[in-house]
Amino acid sequence: MEALHSHNIVEHTFTEIIFEKRPCLDRDGSPVKGLFNAWIMLNNPKQYNSYTTAAVKEVILATNFTVEGEATAHYVSEMFSGKGLAVSRIARGLPVGGEIEHVDAGTLAQALIERRPA
Repeated sequence: MEALHSHNIVEHTFTEIIFEKRPCLDRDGSPVKGLFNAWIMLNNPKQYNSYTTAAVKEVILATNFTVEGEATAHYVSEMFSGKGLAVSRIARGLPVGGEIEHVDAGTLAQALIERRPA
């Protein structure tokens, strides 16, 4: 298998960000071979409980379109408000190539709300 190439536009190492690759565990607590979780943490001890660093400019939320997902997105958005960060969500709506007659009313309504000029 060929190694992956870096897609970084600018090579820079941020000391404010800690990246750890931790193994996923099965039901018995044993590591699953080849399956990992990526843990991204802020190393910002001078500003305890603050998310403002030189490296973090925006928080992009990606939650399910359910009551729980909406509540989580609202909570996280409120938590970051006033911290000097842009908070946005990934777009939702009709998939490319999707058949409109197979889409539920909630997804169709969200697609209409989030429409943009052609």
